Amino acid sequence: MERGAATPLRYATILFLAGWTGILFQAGFFQQVVFGAPVFEELAKFGPALILVTLLGVRSNWVRLPLAWLSGAAFGVMEHSVTYAQEPIWVFVERVLFHAGATGLSMLVYGALEGIADVRARWGATLPATLLHWAFNFGAVVLGFASLLVGDTEPAGNGYAVLITVIVIIITLFGIADRDRFESTMQRVFERAMPRLGLTRGGRAPAPGR
Repeated sequence: MERGAATPLRYATILFLAGWTGILFQAGFFQQVVFGAPVFEELAKFGPALILVTLLGVRSNWVRLPLAWLSGAAFGVMEHSVTYAQEPIWVFVERVLFHAGATGLSMLVYGALEGIADVRARWGATLPATLLHWAFNFGAVVLGFASLLVGDTEPAGNGYAVLITVIVIIITLFGIADRDRFESTMQRVFERAMPRLGLTRGGRAPAPGR
């Protein structure tokens, strides 16, 4: 974990390869939608964005974010074309916005985790986006089952999808508007989580302020 995250380019390449491997070799619809997609799709989207950011030597969030949004939006367009080509245009737009926003969120979290001395914390860069993606997909599955019992749940599903997308956008806007507080919050959360996950050197928690 430490070697893999030691350099941004190596880390980004691993994310990209792991993400697409997971996407292409998932088995079963339920596994893919509820478990596989939230993990692997976020890796597959963020990897290329971080590769581009690293190769260009970009440090500013104002430049990093559009590149992340572009990567996420491109994935949303591809997903629409390959899997959901018959969906209404507004669903397509919402899909693209969600994927773009989620990738932008991962970029912001990664920027915050760069400041932690233990590079293994970087593996958590896509975790917030993954959790929101999981909520997005799990809600869709639940509403799909509910429609078998109570009939049309499309209005509720539409509202739920929009809600999750808005949450992603709000968190991203907070990260842009108050970068210092966002980064300190992310660092504090991950530094506290790392000892519980066993991600500490020599069995010791990271030193305060690191």
